Amino acid sequence: KKKYQRYIDITKAMIGSMIGICHKYKDKIYVWYVENRTAHAKSQYSMFVCGIAPIGFYPNKDVFLGKIESDLMQILYDERALRALRSSQIPQVLPAVKPCYEYSNKRYELGKIEYKDPNIHLNSKRIMILRDQLERFIVKDKFQYQTINFSFNDSDSYLKFLYTPTVQNFEKMEYRVTNLEELFVFVQEFVRWQKQLNIRYSEIFLSAYNPSHQKIFLDRGFRPRGYIPSWRYNKKLNRFEDYVLFNSFKGKISEDIQLIGEAQELLRSLKLKPYNGRYLSSYKFMKNEM
Repeated sequence: KKKYQRYIDITKAMIGSMIGICHKYKDKIYVWYVENRTAHAKSQYSMFVCGIAPIGFYPNKDVFLGKIESDLMQILYDERALRALRSSQIPQVLPAVKPCYEYSNKRYELGKIEYKDPNIHLNSKRIMILRDQLERFIVKDKFQYQTINFSFNDSDSYLKFLYTPTVQNFEKMEYRVTNLEELFVFVQEFVRWQKQLNIRYSEIFLSAYNPSHQKIFLDRGFRPRGYIPSWRYNKKLNRFEDYVLFNSFKGKISEDIQLIGEAQELLRSLKLKPYNGRYLSSYKFMKNEM
């Protein structure tokens, strides 16, 4: 309301608050991130001043006041997360991830990486059996958010994700599998639900050390939109591990999008274009016995 305006500089107040919070938890929280709107660059700039830099892009992820809008991922690291506690394992990613990695490497000097394009061989008999064993389970909360779970009979393998009907998106996807056939069946079912619910946007963070898993998602229309070093903490290894942000979306990105310079550089490196074409499967199915 106007009667409350012009009393304080809200931008300076927000920057001061962020710096204060980061300082208070500097020995407890090593990675901070934010999803910022792209309808304007004000919040992006404020976060960048605090050291929270652009690293990934969410095309057409959200809806604000009835209008579809993209988001920008910005991140801040404690130096220990990137150096002393980052996994020493050399990342292995698809060639399609290269632009994302080069953008992040330019900022954080990440070191060596290997580009792999694996040949994926799937057992067709195992896939048929898994399809018959596939189970689906939905949990709804009071805000109409839905957690959708896929699993198999007598198995610890699963894939789950959050469905937000109000904005028609899937996010917060997690999975555990013991073989590629399980992941293939899960992702195939996931795509079926995308079409059935008319989903506009989907995302997943994939391990930067498993190009076969990356390829299964790539062949189902997902594309890399950011290389995120030290994204998840592995308690068993006491190390942070790298991940790659993959997502898919419908429609065209708004021409009114506003980005700070560093974010503009990210989008130029991604050469982002809507993915509307049909994909060509790169799998080879085997008919051999399990």
